[in-house]
Amino acid sequence: MKKIRIGITGGIGSGKSKFCEVAKNLGYKVILADEISKDILANDSNVKKEIIEVFGASSFIDNAPNKKYLAEQVFSNPEQLLKINSILHPPTLSRINKLMDEHLKTDDLVFVESALIYEIEIDEMFDYVVLITATDENKIKRVSERSGLTAEEIKKRIDNQLTDDEKKGWADFTLENNGTEQDFANKCGFIINLLKSL
Repeated sequence: MKKIRIGITGGIGSGKSKFCEVAKNLGYKVILADEISKDILANDSNVKKEIIEVFGASSFIDNAPNKKYLAEQVFSNPEQLLKINSILHPPTLSRINKLMDEHLKTDDLVFVESALIYEIEIDEMFDYVVLITATDENKIKRVSERSGLTAEEIKKRIDNQLTDDEKKGWADFTLENNGTEQDFANKCGFIINLLKSL
C-alpha cells in the first residue's frame, strides 16, 4: 500500500479545521502546522532569541510570546511577515516531516493542515494538496464569530495570503465551503475516501 502525505490548505476562515475534524473522526492522523509553530515560538530558546533580536524585547512577556504585539508587527507588513516566517518555518517543517514519517509507519494516509503551503512553497512535501475555498464574505463572518478580530483586521490577513484563484491552479483537489456545515462535511468525507483509494 502506498504511503500518502496530504496537505490541507486554504485562506483564514475557509474551513481547513472542519476538514481536519472530519479526517480525525474517520480515524486519520492530522498534523496542525500552526500548533507546531506556536509550540516552537513558545518553547524553543533559539527561536525566542532570534525573534527578540528582530522584533524587540516586547515580543515576549514573562517568557510567553506577546501574540498581540507580534500580530501587529507582521500582519500589516509583508517584509516583517517574511522575517518571522524565516525564523519559524525551518524548525516547524523539520518537526512536521518527522511526525509524518512517524505516523506513516502505522498509517497509509497522513494529513497536514497548513495555511501557507503555496506561500512558502512547500507543496513538494506532499503527494496531494487539497485546497479549501470560500468567499471573502464567508471567511470574514466565520473568523469574526470565533476570534473577536474586526472585519478590517481579517481582510488584512486575507490580503497577505495568495488568492484562492491563484492556488486553484496548483492544488490537486479544490473543495468549496460556502454551503451548510453538513454539506461541507459530506464533501470532505468524499474526498478522503477518494484519497484512500488512490
